[in-house]
Amino acid sequence: MLPYFFNKKPQNSIPLWVIKNGNLTKWLEDKPKIYRVWLKSNNFKEKAGKYIFLPKPSGEIAGLIAIVPKKISIWSLADIPVKVKNKYFFIENDISSDEETKLVIGWGLGTYRFSLYKKNNTEYSSLYVSKKVNWDKARRIIAGTFFSRDLVNIPANDLGPNEFESAARDLGKNYGADVDVVIGNNLISSFPTIYTVGAASSRAPRLIDLNWNSNENPEVILIGKSVCFDSGGLDIKSSIGMKKMKKDMGGGAIALGLAYMIMDSNLKVNLRVLLPTVENVIGEKAYKPGDIIKTKSGITVEVGNTDAEGRLILADAITEANKSNPDLIISIATLTGAARIALGAELPAVFSNNKELLNDLNFSCSQEEDYFWQLPLWKNYEKHIESNVADLNNSGNTSFAGAITAALFLQKFIKNKKNFIHIDAYSWNDRVLPGRPVGGEASLLRGLFSFLNKRYS
Repeated sequence: MLPYFFNKKPQNSIPLWVIKNGNLTKWLEDKPKIYRVWLKSNNFKEKAGKYIFLPKPSGEIAGLIAIVPKKISIWSLADIPVKVKNKYFFIENDISSDEETKLVIGWGLGTYRFSLYKKNNTEYSSLYVSKKVNWDKARRIIAGTFFSRDLVNIPANDLGPNEFESAARDLGKNYGADVDVVIGNNLISSFPTIYTVGAASSRAPRLIDLNWNSNENPEVILIGKSVCFDSGGLDIKSSIGMKKMKKDMGGGAIALGLAYMIMDSNLKVNLRVLLPTVENVIGEKAYKPGDIIKTKSGITVEVGNTDAEGRLILADAITEANKSNPDLIISIATLTGAARIALGAELPAVFSNNKELLNDLNFSCSQEEDYFWQLPLWKNYEKHIESNVADLNNSGNTSFAGAITAALFLQKFIKNKKNFIHIDAYSWNDRVLPGRPVGGEASLLRGLFSFLNKRYS
């Protein structure tokens, strides 16, 4: 069992009555009159998200009622374990297995706090997991989300390329996956853009390559941008722009969280995870605006901006992924501020030429309440990444449509454009929401796993 869950009811456990909005009056019909009097005297409003303890005539706690939406959300109870301290609850209502599983997932996600550097002494409340709950699904989502969130939240002084490699190796070891790494000067001939972007750091750049399964199953390749810290390079960011840049490895963190879920569920795929891992800092080996880089594919790129480093390191990883002509390639990256300007912090941008893939992904993400918005691969904008002296420019000649031009840049390196999905995610929560504290976030993790599970089960 994960923390804040139990599978045997203790004697002091309390009923948690889950009441769908609009059903409170009916629920109260056969209940003690004291409940109605108590709710009225406390001016309790029947509204999704509201909850209140009800008393016994003796004054002891009878139970907790929680008003949830008519269509139960995973976030319906996510506030309760944090705001109600040190209690043991069991759900006592006639709801479906899927609904109760959602509530358990949200409860678990609601207990997340990053406490590596600051003790979290809060005693959250715990929830009984009944036999109706799909515990394998709930446990996998909670653990995978926590794993990704933790990686994003660890500061760059403690999570550089070497430590990120260790996290990948530990995960691979747990599931019998092979992890190979190309590091430092060995990148020069095989992954030149990864080397170039990471060369200025005293912490060597590397390409982390995790492989799991070796049978006749379809191959799925996850590519995660893993910039452990991004100063912007010589095109240095402002202090405000740099403040959250420990999260610039969020794409890699999500890819590893997704890999955990795939391996833990023994999904019928051959999985490969490619993590181009660097620090983009300033030093005597820093690459410069105006430099021309010959990528692994042979395509040459003029450096228009050293702060557009993510697409450079992803380009070489994509070229490596092309070699085996996999069934599906998914790139995940905290790639552009433009995506955040267009869609905000909570809605990742997704790109693909394959409508069927997008429809299936959208269906799965909607079911998991893990939403995204499709942006177009608008071919006319390819003119914005043209260069007079190289095949491409990494930053383009306009500040407009930055998320689209970045995706178009990546698409230049894909051989089979119909098997490619690119996700531009923020990987961070800027505000507190139920189950989503401020800090690192595993954007689209639930939806991506659901999509892959449906596609390959």
